Amino acid sequence: MSVKQISIRGSVGLRGQNRGEDVRKIQKRLNDLMPPRRLRIKVNGLVGGTTKEAIREFQAIVVGYQWPDKRVDTNDRTLRALNDSKSRRIWARDANARAAIEFDKQLFSYALRLVRSQGAIGNRNKERSEQIAAVEREIKQLESTVARAYPDGRPTGAGLFALVTPGAATDAGFVHLNSAFEWGKGTFGVPGEICGALLMAPASAIVVAWGGLIDFGATTVELGAGDSKHHSPEDYDRKTRQLKDLRKALVQAQGE
Repeated sequence: MSVKQISIRGSVGLRGQNRGEDVRKIQKRLNDLMPPRRLRIKVNGLVGGTTKEAIREFQAIVVGYQWPDKRVDTNDRTLRALNDSKSRRIWARDANARAAIEFDKQLFSYALRLVRSQGAIGNRNKERSEQIAAVEREIKQLESTVARAYPDGRPTGAGLFALVTPGAATDAGFVHLNSAFEWGKGTFGVPGEICGALLMAPASAIVVAWGGLIDFGATTVELGAGDSKHHSPEDYDRKTRQLKDLRKALVQAQGE
C-alpha cells in the first residue's frame, strides 16, 4: 500500500528547527509506519524524548544508519524512507522492533495496573505524574534491596575458593610494606634502598603468611555467616538488569 508523500520546511528532531507543522507530520508518519501494538507518539508538534527515540529507531532499523542522528532533514535518506511504503514491512520484521513491542506492552500493562488500582483514570498529566512516581518508588525500593543484600557490590562468585584468595589483610600488609620501603629510601638514600631491597623478600613472605591467615579466618566467618560477598553473582546481575530497565522506562516516561 502506497503512502502519501510528505515534505517538511525545516529539520525535525535533535537540534532541528522543529516547526510545529513539520513535527506533527513526522510524528504522524512514524505512527503510521511503526509496527502494530507499539505505543504511538503523541502528535502534538513538540519534539520530546519519545519522538527523538522513534526517529533514532527508524534510522537504525529501516534506513540502516550505523550512527543515527535522531533528526529528519528536508531531503535526506530518512525523509525518503518515511515516504516509502516498504519501510512499514522492514520495521515490522526487525527483531529489535519486536523486542521493543514487548517492552511497550510491559510498560503499558504496568501503567494500566497503576491506573486501575487508583480507581479513576483522571487526566493524562496526572496519569503520567503518578506513573513516574510509582516507577521512582520501585527504583528506590530495588536500590535499597540491592544495597542491603550486597553491601560490598557484585559478589565474587568464588565460593570456597575465597578461602585461598588474598584479601584485605594481605593487601593492607603490602601497602604498609611499600610505605616502609619508600620511607627508608627517602630517609637514608641509597643505603636505605639497598637494605629495603634485601629485606623485601622475607618481609613479603611474612605479609603473605600472616595476612593470609587473617584473611582465611575472616573469609571463614563470612562464609559461615552466609555473607553474600562470595556468592554467585546471578541474583545481583538480575536485579541490576531490572534496575536498568526501570531507569530506561523512567527516562522514556519523563521525556514524553
